[in-house]
Amino acid sequence: MAEEKLVAEIESQFPPQPLGQGVFYQSQHPLIWRCVKPEAKVSALVCRDNERLLKLLNSSIPSPLELLEEQPLLYSELQRLELKVDLLLEQIGLLLAQQAPLPAAVPLRLTAQELQWWAQEAPRSGETVQVEVYLKEELRRPLVLLGRVKAREAETHGYRVWVLFTDLGEGVREGLERFIFRWHRRHIAQTRKGSPSARREPDTDSTTEF
Repeated sequence: MAEEKLVAEIESQFPPQPLGQGVFYQSQHPLIWRCVKPEAKVSALVCRDNERLLKLLNSSIPSPLELLEEQPLLYSELQRLELKVDLLLEQIGLLLAQQAPLPAAVPLRLTAQELQWWAQEAPRSGETVQVEVYLKEELRRPLVLLGRVKAREAETHGYRVWVLFTDLGEGVREGLERFIFRWHRRHIAQTRKGSPSARREPDTDSTTEF
């Protein structure tokens, strides 16, 4: 129930995604940004780190539809293994947190082309920014994104910001697309599980939230 309440709270921060704009990832994570020069580029080292991080994140998201339908026993075993890994990462994260606390978590929506978030402070429209997003807090490793602020809207409790990526890199884009797609499928599976029809007829697409 607590998780469902959190998801509903996050979704309430954003308007529905317009039709025809594809899938997206939506959650709440630590995020920090800073303005950079318009000609700034992402270094090869940062690109490699981003690719490694996305591979790690993608490996931690099982494909629920295939595993539950074709290999339910393997899926159950992977779920238990994933829980053990998460517990280990949580312990590591607690140790690292004593050295360097994470930025504040904000509601965000992510696609392979842009990032949208809500916060009390935000860059101005037209500025170039470097954004660090901690998609898996326990890892203490951010996804580093470079982009241009295409819009900033003032709201009651802060700003809504849209950043269009300008130097993502093909490998990072592919990893990000895979991460978003796999999360989207998992989200659909959870939604089906919670629907009235799914409660009447057990749905094999169910899984846990990433």
